[in-house]
Amino acid sequence: MPLEAVAKVQFDRSACVDRKSLEHFFPPGALFPGERAAELHEFLRSWYSRILSRMEGPSLSCGSSDIETYRFLMIPTWGQPTAVRVVFRADGAVLTADRLSGQGGYDPGRLETSVRRVLFRTERELLRREVMRAGFWRMLVRDPDHFGVDGTQWILEGRFADRYHVVDRWSPRTGQFHELGALFARLGGVPLR
Repeated sequence: MPLEAVAKVQFDRSACVDRKSLEHFFPPGALFPGERAAELHEFLRSWYSRILSRMEGPSLSCGSSDIETYRFLMIPTWGQPTAVRVVFRADGAVLTADRLSGQGGYDPGRLETSVRRVLFRTERELLRREVMRAGFWRMLVRDPDHFGVDGTQWILEGRFADRYHVVDRWSPRTGQFHELGALFARLGGVPLR
């Protein structure tokens, strides 16, 4: 898989041991590359990290791992944040879908539901095929022409061996990233927002 767009990440950075650190889930520059966007990067990293921390989810950008993992996070301004994580293993793939009780743009609440299931072989194959077809590992982190204030943030992280990548979009309605996010949501039984 061509990985030129994937940022190099130090997976054993000091923030990895502190789940409350803003760098625990998202390494420096991962969400908004470039020094000119440092303030916005910190805002997004704080917002997204608070939600993932409430879900008690793992960091995909920390520690050593040779396991392929993806996490699709939806954060609606006026709705419940949800995450669908898929971990591929040699013997199959496990999906975990988490939902918080609050609203993504305000107080995200607490973990309300967490569902875990094994993916069928056809689902695993479909998901892997669609990740590759969408070109996830080559996608830009942000779409500079499409952003807004209210709506829903769609964040998709991927980890494969020593590669980590994140794609962040505001309220996507069409395109390959939308289709990929919709597939994660469907597999996790999560309504699209």
